[in-house]
Amino acid sequence: MATDVRKRARLADVPMPEFGMPSTEPVLPESLYVDRVERFRAAMERQGYEACAVWADREHSANLS
Repeated sequence: MATDVRKRARLADVPMPEFGMPSTEPVLPESLYVDRVERFRAAMERQGYEACAVWADREHSANLS
């Protein structure tokens, strides 16, 4: 016998946690980015790609950096 269970979604106000501000800024050397781009281009070449589209939304654009 199947049980007829109906659940309703409800909205709730959830406060944002306080994360504070970081005390240090991570610093990555330019050579790291140069290496990443070179490895990316090599991977594209191995796959036979001539072009690639890269997308980042406004909220996460720092990840693109």
